[in-house]
Amino acid sequence: MPKTKKEGNFSISFPIDIHYFSEVIDAIQKETGAGGGAYNLKVKADVHTVAKTDLGTVDEVYSQTLEGKLEGNTLTFGKEPSQSQSGSIGGTNVASSSRRDSLKVPAFAGLIVALVALGFLSWNQARLKPAGINAVEVEAARARKKYKQVMVDIEELPEVKPNETVITVGSLDDLVRIADDLVKPVLHRGEERRHIYCTVDGLVRYQYVNRAEDSAESKTAS
Repeated sequence: MPKTKKEGNFSISFPIDIHYFSEVIDAIQKETGAGGGAYNLKVKADVHTVAKTDLGTVDEVYSQTLEGKLEGNTLTFGKEPSQSQSGSIGGTNVASSSRRDSLKVPAFAGLIVALVALGFLSWNQARLKPAGINAVEVEAARARKKYKQVMVDIEELPEVKPNETVITVGSLDDLVRIADDLVKPVLHRGEERRHIYCTVDGLVRYQYVNRAEDSAESKTAS
């Protein structure tokens, strides 16, 4: 999930594609010959909370993990996490003729973290839904399923050599056809608002880049 900034009360949904996880598990089992009946799934949220008040600023970072178990087509989550931290900010007491009331600061951070934890429970058992996900990410998920036999996800693409030729192709389908002819894998790196696919053959690099603005233009054209 990309970094998200919200103000006020909010919740965030995390769609989960169980069928995609099952396909990945099947592929691992075919490669390694090992497998089991149940698999652990962990969803981690890092929440940086900043709450400005008349008496000062609350600035805290919370990290929480929601754990679940995937068995077949059933995903069971464990205990819902919740976290809060009490504290106070020094201020001025206001006196009256009968009593003195102290100013109190609410625990904003704990409330926001609880709301985020509730958002974890929104998941999709059938397939990724476009709601809340941009078109580039949806297309990348579909491509990963369609070309899982030839596509390899990597953290960093190989650096372009000084004498290397980079050829840009018009679509991912064209790149996959070239990779099949060369008997080479398609390397994939996902970045914010774009996905890069390439096949390297000696000093020639065939490359396709899918950007968010490209998807918007194609929708307008259609």
